[in-house]
Amino acid sequence: MKFPADSWVDLGTLRGGAWWRYKPRPVKIAAIAFGVYLEVEKWIPLKPGQYIQGALATVFAEQRVYVVTVWPPAEYASARPCWPRIVRAAQSKR
Repeated sequence: MKFPADSWVDLGTLRGGAWWRYKPRPVKIAAIAFGVYLEVEKWIPLKPGQYIQGALATVFAEQRVYVVTVWPPAEYASARPCWPRIVRAAQSKR
Protein backbone atom coordinates (compact mmCIF):
# COMPACT_ATOMS: atom_id res chain seq x y z
CA MET A 1 0.00 0.00 0.00
CA LYS A 2 1.29 3.48 -0.92
CA PHE A 3 0.30 7.01 0.00
CA PRO A 4 -1.72 9.03 -2.54
CA ALA A 5 0.51 11.12 -4.83
CA ASP A 6 -1.22 14.49 -4.26
CA SER A 7 -0.72 16.65 -1.18
CA TRP A 8 -4.44 17.28 -0.62
CA VAL A 9 -7.70 15.36 -0.29
CA ASP A 10 -11.25 16.56 -0.91
CA LEU A 11 -13.55 16.66 2.14
CA GLY A 12 -16.18 14.68 0.21
CA THR A 13 -13.68 11.89 -0.43
CA LEU A 14 -12.95 11.65 3.29
CA ARG A 15 -16.61 11.74 4.29
CA GLY A 16 -17.44 9.16 1.63
CA GLY A 17 -15.08 6.67 3.25
CA ALA A 18 -12.71 6.27 0.28
CA TRP A 19 -9.68 6.86 2.51
CA TRP A 20 -10.62 4.32 5.20
CA ARG A 21 -7.43 2.28 4.60
CA TYR A 22 -5.27 5.32 5.54
CA LYS A 23 -7.05 5.70 8.91
CA PRO A 24 -7.28 9.51 8.48
CA ARG A 25 -7.39 11.67 11.59
CA PRO A 26 -8.17 15.40 11.55
CA VAL A 27 -5.31 17.76 12.41
CA LYS A 28 -5.00 21.55 12.46
CA ILE A 29 -2.23 23.10 10.36
CA ALA A 30 -1.01 26.39 11.82
CA ALA A 31 -0.53 29.09 9.17
CA ILE A 32 -0.90 32.84 8.82
CA ALA A 33 -1.96 32.70 5.14
CA PHE A 34 -2.24 30.42 2.12
CA GLY A 35 -1.61 31.06 -1.56
CA VAL A 36 -3.94 30.42 -4.49
CA TYR A 37 -3.65 31.13 -8.18
CA LEU A 38 -6.32 33.27 -9.74
CA GLU A 39 -4.83 35.16 -12.68
CA VAL A 40 -1.83 35.79 -10.46
CA GLU A 41 -0.82 34.29 -7.15
CA LYS A 42 -2.79 35.75 -4.23
CA TRP A 43 -2.21 35.25 -0.53
CA ILE A 44 -5.31 34.79 1.63
CA PRO A 45 -4.66 35.74 5.30
CA LEU A 46 -6.11 33.65 8.11
CA LYS A 47 -7.67 35.29 11.16
CA PRO A 48 -6.45 34.56 14.69
CA GLY A 49 -7.81 31.19 15.81
CA GLN A 50 -8.19 29.86 12.25
CA TYR A 51 -6.30 26.84 10.96
CA ILE A 52 -6.08 24.87 7.74
CA GLN A 53 -7.61 21.44 8.23
CA GLY A 54 -5.34 18.52 7.55
CA ALA A 55 -5.86 14.76 7.40
CA LEU A 56 -3.16 12.63 9.02
CA ALA A 57 -2.86 9.46 6.92
CA THR A 58 -1.06 6.30 8.04
CA VAL A 59 0.51 3.54 5.95
CA PHE A 60 2.15 0.93 8.17
CA ALA A 61 4.47 2.94 10.48
CA GLU A 62 4.73 6.01 8.23
CA GLN A 63 2.44 9.08 8.45
CA ARG A 64 1.77 12.07 6.18
CA VAL A 65 -0.44 15.13 6.46
CA TYR A 66 -2.70 16.07 3.54
CA VAL A 67 -4.54 19.39 3.20
CA VAL A 68 -8.32 18.91 3.26
CA THR A 69 -9.98 20.84 0.41
CA VAL A 70 -13.46 22.22 -0.26
CA TRP A 71 -15.12 24.33 -2.97
CA PRO A 72 -13.79 27.91 -2.89
CA PRO A 73 -16.04 30.82 -1.88
CA ALA A 74 -17.89 32.47 -4.77
CA GLU A 75 -15.50 35.44 -4.97
CA TYR A 76 -12.61 33.00 -5.54
CA ALA A 77 -14.46 30.52 -7.78
CA SER A 78 -11.60 30.42 -10.29
CA ALA A 79 -8.96 29.57 -7.65
CA ARG A 80 -6.70 26.71 -8.69
CA PRO A 81 -5.78 24.00 -7.97
CA CYS A 82 -7.83 23.76 -4.76
CA TRP A 83 -9.11 25.62 -1.69
CA PRO A 84 -8.18 24.50 1.84
CA ARG A 85 -10.85 23.93 4.46
CA ILE A 86 -10.51 26.54 7.20
CA VAL A 87 -11.45 25.52 10.74
CA ARG A 88 -11.47 27.33 14.07
CA ALA A 89 -9.78 26.21 17.26
CA ALA A 90 -12.14 24.66 19.79
CA GLN A 91 -12.97 27.10 22.56
CA SER A 92 -11.85 25.82 25.96
CA LYS A 93 -14.42 25.91 28.75
CA ARG A 94 -12.92 27.29 31.95
